[in-house]
Amino acid sequence: MDRHPYSLYRRNGHYIFFSCMIGLDKNGVLVGGGVGVETRQILKNIEEILSKHFDLDLSYVMDVRISLIDQADYEEMNQTYGSFWHPPNEYPTRECVVVKGLWSGARVAIKALASLNFNQ
Repeated sequence: MDRHPYSLYRRNGHYIFFSCMIGLDKNGVLVGGGVGVETRQILKNIEEILSKHFDLDLSYVMDVRISLIDQADYEEMNQTYGSFWHPPNEYPTRECVVVKGLWSGARVAIKALASLNFNQ
């Protein structure tokens, strides 16, 4: 992942900005199995960064932007995505768009914004 001229995340003040991510495993290889598996991998990657570097979890994510290459993948992505947030945590705000294509053959990409002192 460090082959590219960007950061996976950057902190500025109380905010953590995540780059748009696809479902890459620890070896930088796109996971197979469809949009649900890719969505799960992306959210696990975000969760790992929050936990390892900031001692936070996904409940601190405030905003998410999701890009899909096929609108038909929405329900599968949404079901997987929804499984990562459980009441009483509120869902982050979200934008979901359909794009013409994503790099490396990915079906979904997610960009997130978290806050260090998010007051639920």
